Amino acid sequence: MSEQKWRILARLYLLGVLGLLGATFLHYGLTWDEELHRLYGECILKWYGSFFKDASAVNFETLHFYGGFFDSVAAWASQILPLGVYESRHFVNTLFGFLAIVYSYRLGKHLAGEAGGFFSALFLTLTPVFYGHIFNNPKDIPFAALFTAALYYLIVFYDDLPRLTLKSVLKLGTVIGLMLGVRVGGIFIFGFAALLWAAWTLIRMGSGGKGWGDCIKSLVVSGAGILAVGWCVMLVFWPWAQTSPLQNPWRAFGTFSKFDWPLPVLYYGRYISAKQLPWDYFSAWFFISLPEFYFLALLAGCFLGLRFFGGRRQGLLFEGREVKVIFLAAVVLSPVLAVMILRPTIYDGLRQFLFLIPPLAVLAGVSFTQLIHASLSARFKIILSVLVFISALLTVWDMVRLHPYENVYFNRLVGGGMKRGANNFETDYWGNSYKEGAEWLMCNYPSLYPDARKIRVANSSRPFLTGYFLEKREADREHFQTVNPNEHPDIFMAVTRWNGHEAYPGRVLHTVERCGVPLLYIIRPEAKQSVVAAFPESGYNKS
Repeated sequence: MSEQKWRILARLYLLGVLGLLGATFLHYGLTWDEELHRLYGECILKWYGSFFKDASAVNFETLHFYGGFFDSVAAWASQILPLGVYESRHFVNTLFGFLAIVYSYRLGKHLAGEAGGFFSALFLTLTPVFYGHIFNNPKDIPFAALFTAALYYLIVFYDDLPRLTLKSVLKLGTVIGLMLGVRVGGIFIFGFAALLWAAWTLIRMGSGGKGWGDCIKSLVVSGAGILAVGWCVMLVFWPWAQTSPLQNPWRAFGTFSKFDWPLPVLYYGRYISAKQLPWDYFSAWFFISLPEFYFLALLAGCFLGLRFFGGRRQGLLFEGREVKVIFLAAVVLSPVLAVMILRPTIYDGLRQFLFLIPPLAVLAGVSFTQLIHASLSARFKIILSVLVFISALLTVWDMVRLHPYENVYFNRLVGGGMKRGANNFETDYWGNSYKEGAEWLMCNYPSLYPDARKIRVANSSRPFLTGYFLEKREADREHFQTVNPNEHPDIFMAVTRWNGHEAYPGRVLHTVERCGVPLLYIIRPEAKQSVVAAFPESGYNKS
């Protein structure tokens, strides 16, 4: 198929994805941290609206260690959009998710033409663990989108080294600054830039290029310009950093590098302290939650790479495209290896590392594109392409059945499918399913409580996860009251994390489930009682 036809197909696909996201973003519930992020965004707007007199954002909970780019934009959007406050935030969140897909397409296109861009965007969209977070993850999706954009410009500008134009410096610096304005941990992007530019320098030296001393000077100047622009852009959206522009960002980075999460994590059916998780916890989540077509495409890419380098008769003088693909692989592998070696405190599966999924999807998309164009046996290519196609179709089917909980997906090859995966690992750990539980209660409360009195509702996570939906309208506020679990609720809703549904014995009225796996229990206590926490030290039932 010609480049023009691939381009038309890719553009139509992106338009279709945008339409799908726009049609379904209201289906998704709230997640655990959204209330704090909403309040933080509002405090940032007050910081500027009061001309820096209202300093509530400077020491807001632990979020003052994060930049406020996304939260301030989402807070502003919630003031102007004709939607609810969280629905507006989800709309902005969705746009960032689409941005990640667009830049995956652009990066794949740069490396392997329009077909590479199409398959990169397709594979990312069909990654349930990423897709399910697009709509309501205010931390990791904006960061992943901006990280992907930064990678794209970093790789594209490789061709302009050693001295980038002012426009390129401003563009890359701004994107990196916005990324740091979400999470300062993204400072490692400069390490990746140094790696790529060092490779460029070594290749130039190896090819007999002269004047490499001047080239290094130009690289240093370009890098300093990008750092300066990025740092200034980051500060614009970060009140706490503005109070000490050089020291506070590094303090935040140090805080997160030593972050301690004292709660238990479900891993292969056992609850283990996050401090004592085995070395393979992080890598295992890649194997159980990525669709099988990733493994097929990436294995094909490794085979083609070995075949290419094994057949070279000349010295290893890499071309630009080869360097870029190897660099992209290093971007994905280095954090995985670092986590396995350094053993930091991690939890929530891949959530904190969703930024690795777009470059991994690009690698898979580029690999599959190269397979299609490779001079291999037609039978081999057909068989592998059919397997990838079947895996993609099965993934689509699973995502449809799981909607809107795509992020709880487990593949069949390693994860064992939904039922087996749910027995071994966390599913809806962030409370997305409370929305559906609240909607069920609003539809069925007349038959449950015919005396039309106010129904006291509690949940096993945070009150706003159900309270927002139950008390959103005036009519609903007449029938429901949100209370804490220790205030003798009439209805108790619990996700399965930390066996929260076992903490409040009673009659199970309804379960929210997908593919035969319960995600949320709606319980009516047989008698007035206070909750007995399954993990008292976790504080999972506190607001």
